[in-house]
Amino acid sequence: MRISLNWLRRYIDIRESAQELADILTSLGLEVEGMEQTGVLPEQLEGVVVAEVLECWKHPNADRLRLTRVDAGDGRILQVVCGAPNVEAGQKVLLAKEGATLHPFGGATPFAISRGKIRGEISEGMLCAEDELGLGSSHDGIMVLDPSAVVGTPASEHLSVSNDIVFEIGLTPNRADATSHLGVARDLLAWYRVHRDKNKQLLPVEQRGLRNVAGSMKIDVLVENAERCPRYAGMCFSGIEVGPSPEWLQLSLRAMGLQPVNNVVDVTNFVMYEMGQPLHAFDFDAIAGQRIRVMNLPDGTPFTGLDGITRELKATDLMICDGNGAPMCMAGVFGGLHSGVSDSTRRIFVESAHFQASSVRRSSMSHQLRTQSARCFEKGADPNVCLQALERAAFLLQITSGAVPDSPVVDLYPHPALPAAVRFNCQRAIHLSGLDINSDQTKEVLLALDMEVQDLQDGNLEVYVPTNKPDVLREADLVEEISRVYGLDHIIDPGTIRFALPEAGDHAWMIKRSLADWLSANGLMEIMSLSMVRSSLCIRAGLAREEELVFVHNTSNIQLDTLKPSVCMGGLEAVQFNANRQQGDLALYEMARQYRRKGPEIEEEEMLGVWLCGLRETPHWTAPKGFANDFYRLKAIMSSIPGKLGLGWPVFTPVENDPLFSYGLRWVVNGRDVMRLGKLAAKVAGSFDLRKEIWYGEAGIESLLAMRSSTVRPFVEFGKHPYVKRDLALVLDTGTPFDRIKQIAAEKLGSLLVDLQLFDLYENESQLGKGKQSYAINLTISQAGGPFTSESLEALMEELMAEYTRLLGAYIRR
Repeated sequence: MRISLNWLRRYIDIRESAQELADILTSLGLEVEGMEQTGVLPEQLEGVVVAEVLECWKHPNADRLRLTRVDAGDGRILQVVCGAPNVEAGQKVLLAKEGATLHPFGGATPFAISRGKIRGEISEGMLCAEDELGLGSSHDGIMVLDPSAVVGTPASEHLSVSNDIVFEIGLTPNRADATSHLGVARDLLAWYRVHRDKNKQLLPVEQRGLRNVAGSMKIDVLVENAERCPRYAGMCFSGIEVGPSPEWLQLSLRAMGLQPVNNVVDVTNFVMYEMGQPLHAFDFDAIAGQRIRVMNLPDGTPFTGLDGITRELKATDLMICDGNGAPMCMAGVFGGLHSGVSDSTRRIFVESAHFQASSVRRSSMSHQLRTQSARCFEKGADPNVCLQALERAAFLLQITSGAVPDSPVVDLYPHPALPAAVRFNCQRAIHLSGLDINSDQTKEVLLALDMEVQDLQDGNLEVYVPTNKPDVLREADLVEEISRVYGLDHIIDPGTIRFALPEAGDHAWMIKRSLADWLSANGLMEIMSLSMVRSSLCIRAGLAREEELVFVHNTSNIQLDTLKPSVCMGGLEAVQFNANRQQGDLALYEMARQYRRKGPEIEEEEMLGVWLCGLRETPHWTAPKGFANDFYRLKAIMSSIPGKLGLGWPVFTPVENDPLFSYGLRWVVNGRDVMRLGKLAAKVAGSFDLRKEIWYGEAGIESLLAMRSSTVRPFVEFGKHPYVKRDLALVLDTGTPFDRIKQIAAEKLGSLLVDLQLFDLYENESQLGKGKQSYAINLTISQAGGPFTSESLEALMEELMAEYTRLLGAYIRR
């Protein structure tokens, strides 16, 4: 939320610097996340003056340029080349003379004005647009001033420019009382009363009394859904002259990031940012039957908003309709195109209503219309401020557009909101907060917050909370209010800190973090992807059928409409994002959940995904082609994971008819896939516009952790004797799985086997025979009880070779 320092000074006397004020606001729970200087300093307009265009004619050498003769007010007539489409003779404009330095809007690089030729014609200055002077973002043409402007007047004097400091405040959802400048001013007032001056008051805000207005205009209002519209107030005005807002009003709105529209719309926006009460102005003559109906319309009813977009309404959308039931405005959210204020408007009806927070949020989110008005209502606007906001608007409309109140005030408020009564015990509150504060100081803080306090004796109070604080309903809420105003720095240091130690054991998050550290140490980068994906992409890639998807009504992004059915999608989106930016050498991993519907049930499973593509090591003079990521690197990573968890070697079998892979391996335990890996199918990769090879592996984290918890891992004493290494060359049938070789060794040698590696694969039909291969393996073995003797080692190797011969038909090359 943006809060202007200049605005705040209209309501409260502030002597502190901007930084000191930011510290005070932060201590009050209104955390200042940044400060931005807006507006223009007078010295930035030095050399810019009011001038009059005496003549204007087409540039002889350029179609889009014009030559002008300009009176600069210093006795000289200057020739200036201008490219603005709106320049005409007789206009009062702003001229940057030779030697002036302009500071454009948005922090662009300043530039100096010099005398020179443009397309062969002399130009002795520059006629300036709004953005070129840093006054705004508009570049539609040069600034045209009021005819009364005095030629030769410095621009800083004519515009009465001033700079401002805008605080960017991170407003928490419970602070409905601080959605406006007056709300923040009241918070500051409480702080001043407690810490500086207990008699300090807010400065008066001018309003126009409306209680006894009669007038000639009449409008009927019918609220057909009082639950969602607890209060509806409004008034008619005549004599409207629509035009540009005065400079002070435009500067105020620009500080909020708004572009001024006209004097009527700008007043409604100003009051919203000032008082936190959204207003809406209707063209009175566009209201059919001069009747307002607050109602819901059937599903699918078309509504064209101010942005020109026609939307289909939902039956839950509360609408402001005319006498014929035609929608004019989405209540508390967005105005309609055909009922708003235009240049020809002469009579208006100004609405100041209160709408149910949940209703406004539902409509705002479902139609993706995140307006400031909706944000105010969502947090819980104060229904008792509606008439005050209307009176403030009446005063501002009168001085900016000549508006005259021309009807009695309409105010439908059947069930007025009353201050919440909260029972409060001072001693219990002091104990709960830990503040170094007594009962009298507690009362002073509550009174500084404009709360009524009734003393019930024995330390008990009855506190009446203003309706602008809808979140303060309990004693604990009052303690929070007292703590932030009195100061969290007054909390007493207890001397001791008590906390609960985590239960010792094999925590899942510690295991996952250890696994993540190991993957990162091996050169992989962790990613975090959204849980929401596009259903159309899931179906096109063949990752899930429509009936398996878990659809979600995602109002913030209607494209992301289903929960992720496969963890694979998150990594592929990351690969696609990087590939589109010429970053194709990737090694990624993610731990995330995937969701699938199985009949009426939804299965949720936490998975580990690993993605490899491109090069593992870039080309170098020692390796001109680099080293590519491939199937074997993926297999090495995935097969090491069970070992890191103390589960031993996985036993892989080939994947069959798996739409995710072109080819690959799977590890199945008790009929359930624990791990899959391989080359990603072209259809899947192609759905993400990826043409290169993608190597993908996934493992069920919950399955691995369950296996780990059920596996007894006894302590194994470190070997006191050197390892023994032996090599074997086994001649086997071509295609014999290496995993089978490892499995036989593990079963035969048991705990004696430390490691087994394949270091050579040899084929020679003339030497080995047809359909034969030689597998050269290296075994590392160790015995805890003592060193091997030559005899025992030879006997062990003979037994292993005999096992290979019996089970695999191996011939041992000696």
